[in-house]
Amino acid sequence: MRPKGFTLIELLVVIAIIGILSSVVLASLNQARTKGRNSGSTHQIREYKNALSLYALDHNGLYPDPGSGVAYCLGNDADGICGINGNMSTSTALNTALTPYIPSLPPGGLQNFSSGTLEGYGYQCAPSAGSCLTYTLYWFLLGAPQTCAFGATPSASPDGTSYTICALSSS
Repeated sequence: MRPKGFTLIELLVVIAIIGILSSVVLASLNQARTKGRNSGSTHQIREYKNALSLYALDHNGLYPDPGSGVAYCLGNDADGICGINGNMSTSTALNTALTPYIPSLPPGGLQNFSSGTLEGYGYQCAPSAGSCLTYTLYWFLLGAPQTCAFGATPSASPDGTSYTICALSSS
């Protein structure tokens, strides 16, 4: 007569199956989290794009000029620095100019990688005679390669897998 209960092998098989199923579920959750973050970034860029269009309507077709033609952070970052490893700084003049059109000024997310950090959204205009006739918006999507919204130009991270940089130029 066989004693009641499970053998050690049976218990180990059940534990292994549970482990495999949980790893599949966690991988799916991470993909969903990444897609959610990317969707949120794209939505916020759409809001900035609309705010810049409204600004241009009120200023004879010109966009805000934060000066010097370099890329600046969009939004109110707590540390005042964003971009790839902090290569962009915040322009108070730019944020002040956009506040009437997008009061909350979302700062964009922070993502840490082994090779550095990504943070925020960027804005750059090419000043011509003291005015900005065009601009470029920059934002990051997690994972590479990704398709950027609005027909923006994508470029992959240096390792080709961590993130995609999207660049959208006004027409």
